[in-house]
Amino acid sequence: MRRICNYLCILATLLSSAVYGTASAATPEPLNTSHNYQTIGEHSYYLQEQAGNSLSIAQVRAAFANGRFTPSNSPVPGFGLTDKSAWLKFDVHNETNQELIRRLMLEATWLNHVDIYIFKNNRLVFKNKTGDSMPLSSRQVNNRLFTIEHAFAPGISEVYLRAQSHEPVVIPLSFYDLSSAAQLDSNRGYGYGILYGIISGLLLFNLLIYISIRQQRYLFYVLYLAMYLFMDLSYTGHGYLYFWQDAVHWQHWLPSLSISLYATSGILFALSFLKIKTLFPVIYSNTLRFCFFIIGLQILLILFNMGKTSIAISLLYVMFFSLFTFYYAIISFNKGHNDAIYYLVATLATLVGAATTVLSVLSVIPYTPLTFHAGEIAVAFDSILLSIALAEQIRRAQNEKLQAQQLARTDILTRLGNRLAFDEISEHIWNHATRNKQALCFVMLDIDKFKSINDHHGHATGDTVLKTISATLQKVVREGDVLVRWGGEEFAIMLPKTSLAQAEKLAERIRKAIETLNISTKTAAIKVTASLGVAEKNDEVNSISDLFSIADHCLYQAKQQGRNRVICVDNSTSLPDAR
Repeated sequence: MRRICNYLCILATLLSSAVYGTASAATPEPLNTSHNYQTIGEHSYYLQEQAGNSLSIAQVRAAFANGRFTPSNSPVPGFGLTDKSAWLKFDVHNETNQELIRRLMLEATWLNHVDIYIFKNNRLVFKNKTGDSMPLSSRQVNNRLFTIEHAFAPGISEVYLRAQSHEPVVIPLSFYDLSSAAQLDSNRGYGYGILYGIISGLLLFNLLIYISIRQQRYLFYVLYLAMYLFMDLSYTGHGYLYFWQDAVHWQHWLPSLSISLYATSGILFALSFLKIKTLFPVIYSNTLRFCFFIIGLQILLILFNMGKTSIAISLLYVMFFSLFTFYYAIISFNKGHNDAIYYLVATLATLVGAATTVLSVLSVIPYTPLTFHAGEIAVAFDSILLSIALAEQIRRAQNEKLQAQQLARTDILTRLGNRLAFDEISEHIWNHATRNKQALCFVMLDIDKFKSINDHHGHATGDTVLKTISATLQKVVREGDVLVRWGGEEFAIMLPKTSLAQAEKLAERIRKAIETLNISTKTAAIKVTASLGVAEKNDEVNSISDLFSIADHCLYQAKQQGRNRVICVDNSTSLPDAR
């Protein structure tokens, strides 16, 4: 993201040449070998070549002597997206009487050509050519950054640096002794280790989620994180150092390619996360067409070796990604997609981080490691926040699934469990009682003459009766008993660790409680009774279905014997066809 921030700063650095050309600055002071310099821009002069007019080092030195160089007024000189080479000139003062080795490090790892010349007493004492257009093995120091080490002799040494690229020409150059440079490299390594660790961890986490639930947004988020890693590895030089050493042509095209892939993956994720396909189908289809067009165009530009145009389009494309997905988040949120707020905050954090980096590069705010790397910090925050949003969606989906399952197992009218819920738990209770040789009883209850209540008073009154009896049953049954609405006007109760005598007493309490109810409705006061059948698990009852059948048969006997009673044993020899 810091590289994208540098791209964003092109909008300002395109104007920077005018700033550099017109603003007045104090005469730059030489670098002192007794100090370390995080940036050396304000200690340098600069000159930008004319288009198509490449200068030799002799011509450049003559141009400096003739006053054609301009003092820099920025810690990090930037010249925008240009084919013109830029020259920096600065002096190094060694006040001691012995040579001192110092390291120059240029962090803009995407520059195609970086040439360094060091003069002492008007004599060329050091020359080095590097850049990402040259194999990594040709570098003086095996480092991801463009790095040279030189033993500066006592007195004043003149340093000339030429930078040229079809990408943004930005020159964040530092000057350190070897010990401090090594410590800086170590600190940078820890920083990138933390960043890549966070991104990689989130990538693997969301990949596992995608494998588990197969939701498209998680796949796009994994792709988005992977493309960010790919882009950052290419721009920071880590990829060139560790993965594709000396693959010069590959490295040459990686900037525009990785930027385009990163932006495309980000757009795909945004479209999925923000539900743009559902909420705004026209915007969705037009955005996809635009993405396919850009990718196709980039392929053509690579085939025709149009590097500058390719990188310029990548710049515009990533701006589209940043701004339009932010807009998509706003319209998605306005449509009621509340999770879009996560995307808004994450995108805002990224934009703030990008702006901080840009302002530090342009010296509007102090240039420090924190301000310069603010973009990368924002990306880490962005990734964590979006992962939290995705995890929140999973949690909510699981809750909704559990609620749906609960509703499927709940009788809507009485809020008791239904037959489905009872079937799921009763088998477990039966097996537990069998395994532990525990008593178990089952009670079936049916409201007497319920059909006549519906016929004479209406179904609304019938519903009131069902709800009243349901509430009464919940008060009478014990903790641990399982009460459900069996269906229609029937209720069932499973009584674990309960003997037949205990079950009969409980059933009788239930019968009396219902008998004493006075149910008042808008049209009438209703008295109801209930019949109950009780069955016990014993050696002759071989299955739970047998237990249910015996209880149902006892209930039938209660109906036959005049209703409003409890029957615990089967006294009949035959059963009629209907109750």
